[in-house]
Amino acid sequence: MNFNRGEKVMGLFTRYCGVCGRKIEKGNDIVRFGKHFDSEEHAEQYTKEIEKRRQMTREAPARRSSGGCC
Repeated sequence: MNFNRGEKVMGLFTRYCGVCGRKIEKGNDIVRFGKHFDSEEHAEQYTKEIEKRRQMTREAPARRSSGGCC
């Protein structure tokens, strides 16, 4: 059987940008936090979002459990 049907196969794992979803050519990716990006701008955008979420988590008041299920 011929699975690639004439298409160019990049390998087992094709990478896509974590922000826009565009396919990234081999060797042209930027990696941050284990995610791959097609440009420095998208990597910075993702980094700022992660930092924002971490800050929100630190500032959120801790919820105390009353010991019940609800």
